[in-house]
Amino acid sequence: MVRMKCRFRYMGLGVLLFLVLSPAVSCSVDNSGKPDRNGEMETVVVKIGDLSLSLLEVQWIFESIYEKHPPSVDDNRSAMITALEALANEMIFYQQALAAGIHRDSVLQARVSMINKQFIADKYLKSVLNSEAANRIRNVDIQDREPLSYEMVEVHQITLPSKEAAETARKWILNGDDFSELAKEISIDPSGPAGGKVNMKFIRGAYPIFSEEVHESIFSYKKNDITEPLDTEMGWTIFRIDNREDLSAKVTSSIKERIRHDLVNEQISEMKESIYLKFPLKLDQEALEKALFQGEGGTPDSGVVGKIGDREVSFLEVKAYLEWTNSREPDSLEGWISTVEDMSSNVSLYAEAMEKGFGSSYEIVKLLEYFYQQEVRKAYAQSLEESTVVQDKDVWERYLESSGARLDPDSTDWYRLAKLVAKNKDAAEKAVVDLKTGKAWEEVYLKYNSDAKLPDNGTLGMVTISDLSWEEYAVISGTQPGSPSLPIISEGGTAVVFLVEKRIDGRGAGFDELEKSSRDEIFTERMEEVYKKLYEEGVKRYPVEILDHDLLNKNVTKWIAKLKEKSDKRRLRGGNSGSFDPHKPNPHSDSDPRLEQEGN
Repeated sequence: MVRMKCRFRYMGLGVLLFLVLSPAVSCSVDNSGKPDRNGEMETVVVKIGDLSLSLLEVQWIFESIYEKHPPSVDDNRSAMITALEALANEMIFYQQALAAGIHRDSVLQARVSMINKQFIADKYLKSVLNSEAANRIRNVDIQDREPLSYEMVEVHQITLPSKEAAETARKWILNGDDFSELAKEISIDPSGPAGGKVNMKFIRGAYPIFSEEVHESIFSYKKNDITEPLDTEMGWTIFRIDNREDLSAKVTSSIKERIRHDLVNEQISEMKESIYLKFPLKLDQEALEKALFQGEGGTPDSGVVGKIGDREVSFLEVKAYLEWTNSREPDSLEGWISTVEDMSSNVSLYAEAMEKGFGSSYEIVKLLEYFYQQEVRKAYAQSLEESTVVQDKDVWERYLESSGARLDPDSTDWYRLAKLVAKNKDAAEKAVVDLKTGKAWEEVYLKYNSDAKLPDNGTLGMVTISDLSWEEYAVISGTQPGSPSLPIISEGGTAVVFLVEKRIDGRGAGFDELEKSSRDEIFTERMEEVYKKLYEEGVKRYPVEILDHDLLNKNVTKWIAKLKEKSDKRRLRGGNSGSFDPHKPNPHSDSDPRLEQEGN
């Protein structure tokens, strides 16, 4: 089934256009007890149904929508209306999802719980632990780590699978073979085709490219030397020292910054370790095995499989963690245990953050509410899509309308039929005579049909052999298109007459492409109808009310200017904002401090 993007914006909200831009509108503005400037972002400015949104919440949603769907014209007024209309639709859709009970799904609850923990752990690490670690670093600590000299070495390399092979290659080079040509012929590492050229520079005191032993060994050789075979991650490697340069006057500040970076990461690692000891993982292996067993071929057990500190971890949360990190489900108990252990590191950080009261700030509480709303809306949209089924006969109907392709007589027979049920055989035979003498089907149907349950005019649409009884198929298959079938007498005495409007002897050339596009078209049309109906119901049930017209207009103008500037900068640097995305993994691993310095 084709998947549609969640379409929360069903059509323009004229009411919002009127409320936001018309100063003459009588809005329910309550200025009593209004917070000062520092608390302005907590001011409730919009009410949508039962939801009251503060200026801060509106800003998040506004920015999210604006970045996903920027306005097509450089017009602040247009941008404001577009984003606020979409905001209202999202909040209406969210409340409709709650009314449908989507939020009670245990899998959704586990996913939201996991996202909350990941978000708070990530936020705590970046804003608290990083700051505390940086404050612990003193200048004397950096000086103690500084190397005696700052040198850069450039090399070529040849890597071979054994020490003996590397020693042989070294002898060939010392006896006159060209290093680069030999690298192209025999080296097994990725630099071989380039003649063994290594783009990374070895810098004394910097993070080692290979092991510390290899790093230091290279600095013991002079320019143009060929090293003895050294054991590296790729195999046994010999290096040619191409250049050595003293960088003391050039990269001292960079080296100091690198040392500070390493010291901060070491402090963070120490703090993490103490947090892990404070909130240890207590895995219930028996419960985990039970959950895995119950999950085979059915719904996984949602029970507790362990504790991290005093906080319980459910099996559904573990599965949600795998989904969030884009990881495959392990195929062994040991793999599941490892997954729980990986997950526990972030949950320990979350537990520490909550104990410190970090997760109780207004901003974080509202962000978690926003993530929750996103997940509920996404789950509701998915449930609507999954409940929208496109039948094969609907696809055939659309195929016939759009296809003039030649048909393949060897494929399955399809028929477009209409049906009437006469009271008895005599009435059925009269109906057949009337149809053969040229009377219209609609007239004959109204005159003889006795089954009120049939659709309008008895139209059945496209059916295939599997939709018919053998008796029906035998009669219909012998009937020429455009003609009525012989009456089929039922056990109750009634008689069925079919009008064979069209017979399809097979799938024509290009059917696969047309079948897919037809199915997609029908699905999209039906989803449009579903969302249109939801919208029409939603705007009546969940009215939009602007509570502070001036404050909202003033800030939206600022947000648009800021977003435009941000968008321009992103285009220049070709990156993203680096903000937390609840739908993507954001592991808390330390960044690689490896330097690729060029000596300036």
